Amino acid sequence: MKVTFGWTIGAVALAAALGAGPVSAEDCGCKAKGGDAANALGSYKAAFAGRVTAVRESGSDRTVTLQVFRSWKGPRAKTLDVVTAAGACGASFEQGADYVVFASGAKDALRTDSCAPNSALAESSRAVRQLDLNTGYGSNPLRVPAPGPTEEARK
Repeated sequence: MKVTFGWTIGAVALAAALGAGPVSAEDCGCKAKGGDAANALGSYKAAFAGRVTAVRESGSDRTVTLQVFRSWKGPRAKTLDVVTAAGACGASFEQGADYVVFASGAKDALRTDSCAPNSALAESSRAVRQLDLNTGYGSNPLRVPAPGPTEEARK
């Protein structure tokens, strides 16, 4: 009876912990975020700004396709796919939204997660300035194209 009782309490505690709210950076094994974007460049294979054009779920992963506006480090391409975990420790991306993305891996296998300093482009003016100055874009402002028609409008 003690084993069943203890197991029940443990299961209830685990369920409560899992449903208690968002996962913290420490739960995902992240170091404390902070510092500036230019310093983060050394820890990643790619850093770029882009717009999410597609999000596809596949098992425990989510593949995000982005139209690239500017690449500060890594592959230079018009579009890039980035894979992230579909769970709590994966990076959050919304289709049609613009982001500054930091990723690891090769051009055809870029990965990011909630530990990377990814952020919405609208909230990243300081990071963009730092990255531009650090990579030679200093006086060339980032131009973000106006959003195009949505997927629904194209069908």
